[in-house]
Amino acid sequence: MSKTNKTEEPKQDKVMTKYDRKMEARKQREQKDKRDRLISKIAGVAILAVLVGAIGISIGIGAYTKHRAISGTYVKIGGHEISKLEYDFYYNVMHTNYMNSFSSFLPYMGLDTTKDYASQQYDENKTWQDLFDEMAVGQITETMALLDDANDKGFVYETQDEDYQTFQEGIKLQADNAGVTLSEYYKTAFGEYATEERLKPFITETLLTNAYTSKLLEDNKPTDEEINTRYEENKQDYDYVDYYMYTFSADVTSESTDEEIKAAMEEAEQKAEAMVEERAAGKSFQELCDQYGQDSEADTEEDTQTDGDKNLIQNATYNSLMTQFADWLYDEARKAEDIDVFINDSSNKVYVVEFVRRTEFDEDTADTISNEIASERVTAYTEEMTEKYTVEDVAGKLVYLTKPVSTEEDTEQPEEESEEEPEEESEEE
Repeated sequence: MSKTNKTEEPKQDKVMTKYDRKMEARKQREQKDKRDRLISKIAGVAILAVLVGAIGISIGIGAYTKHRAISGTYVKIGGHEISKLEYDFYYNVMHTNYMNSFSSFLPYMGLDTTKDYASQQYDENKTWQDLFDEMAVGQITETMALLDDANDKGFVYETQDEDYQTFQEGIKLQADNAGVTLSEYYKTAFGEYATEERLKPFITETLLTNAYTSKLLEDNKPTDEEINTRYEENKQDYDYVDYYMYTFSADVTSESTDEEIKAAMEEAEQKAEAMVEERAAGKSFQELCDQYGQDSEADTEEDTQTDGDKNLIQNATYNSLMTQFADWLYDEARKAEDIDVFINDSSNKVYVVEFVRRTEFDEDTADTISNEIASERVTAYTEEMTEKYTVEDVAGKLVYLTKPVSTEEDTEQPEEESEEEPEEESEEE
């Protein structure tokens, strides 16, 4: 969490305590971070598009096609008629964010970004085009639901002009960095019909829903009692542990026999037990690590270690720990300098682990739980609203809406039933 705070000047008639200043700074920071995340989410969308492909602008768009895209109804969601222009805006934002998030996994997910998405299966029921269309419609539905709710509740968006200006500055900066005009940038990022003027209403709506969501999150913050209850029931999800670990790797190869592996593991375990005894005799853990010599870099958890003490692992979560000693480290009875030996037969390693400390409930934990509970409540509230919105494919382009969903029953239907089907169909005819 960023420690850069932006505070307001205190009123002259009230002396603000250190706690007051801290709470005010946190509130301002949360509001700014929330707004900046959305602006970044929208404004940063075109970077990938500019990098992965040349800018292609369709100049010969027919006047009628262009008019339909801008003014006609592409899809109807609830009482909102969404044009192709607006649909493309949400589709492109969602699509590029998805690509940025999962770019390193796409080859393993079977997606070839150079080919038509409609020709590539995401699963047995939908193509990748279906997936992205469904996600875009879902995002639009949620936005429309929040807009309607904000209007019904009389929500006032006080920083609309300021936020939009910030967004525009980000767009212009990125266009300059990409070496393209602002017009080219808009079309690349948001669709062939996109311009700054045409997209302003949609961008403003997106910023408004973000501001309204922030208000909902604030309104749905839990009480201290609710926070404490969540923590007490799920301590392992929120606590961190610091511990020392040294690894003894058994001297085996892929060609070692079972007997050789067993002997090598016994030898590694004996070394580990000897290390524990020397630690009990007074030698420091790090001194013993230097004495035995780390077997290899692969035996360390470099991502969580400190530079000064390579065998000290800090701020480890329960889910990040090896199953061999996770429960041992998180045992309520654990105290500093408790030490034990753990065996991993699958990797042919023996670990010496010493508990240092456990970071339990603190201010940051309370903030995490508070945001978590508030998000759960707002998500449930939003989902309840969106369920009331129907989707009408006016243009007939959203294939996923009319595709039959195949099930195991469809693929495993008994032969007798399949033979009777033609007879039933003839009766219906």
